[in-house]
Amino acid sequence: MFAGWVFAATLLVKVLNCMATDDAHLVAVPTPPAWPVSPYYNYWDNGTIYYNPTVFASKPALSIAFMNEGVRALNSIVFGVFAGDRLLTKVRDSGHFAPGATIEHELRLNGAVFPLPSGAIRCEALEASP
Repeated sequence: MFAGWVFAATLLVKVLNCMATDDAHLVAVPTPPAWPVSPYYNYWDNGTIYYNPTVFASKPALSIAFMNEGVRALNSIVFGVFAGDRLLTKVRDSGHFAPGATIEHELRLNGAVFPLPSGAIRCEALEASP
């Protein structure tokens, strides 16, 4: 029964592009608006030194572009992210996906997926529901 759902979802949804990234981004430490966000030293009014560090946080994401090739709109799609034949993780995308429309989304990934195994990754639709 499960293989039938996978087959049906693969026929309904065509994945055009799939890329997983774990880019670090700058996290601003709360400071008064006139102060810069980059690392710096400053003095409080009482003479103590204040250091504002630059803080980076990871942002694991899956950039995916896909098309609904069915005749009905879809509301939910579960994508499998594969490396070779191994399923790394599943990602759900919800919304209104009209027939024939190309959708480009950036979805949040589980950080435990990284570092990715060597080789290219691929994405496939595992479930699709109207």
